[in-house]
Amino acid sequence: MGSRKRPARRGRAPEWFTRLGPDAQSALLDDPYRELTEPLVTALGPDAENVVGRVYTAHERSTRYYLAPRAAVELVSARGRVRGWWRRLSPLHR
Repeated sequence: MGSRKRPARRGRAPEWFTRLGPDAQSALLDDPYRELTEPLVTALGPDAENVVGRVYTAHERSTRYYLAPRAAVELVSARGRVRGWWRRLSPLHR
């Protein structure tokens, strides 16, 4: 069992999220509850153990990967903070 990761400090993205490329970050911010692709799970590297949940479907005999609920909620919260910050910017600064 791996060590538990501390949640992101207020106003900061989770550490595991910052290690992803911009396309993966964008996809996860767009829908934190989406099914994760194998390349995305691989990109999470050792962090995957702490932030990825698995769902096994017996009748399909397949495993699907999603962000663990805590990680998804953390991203939804971060997304809300970024959207709020963006709305507070003047049109000139956007």
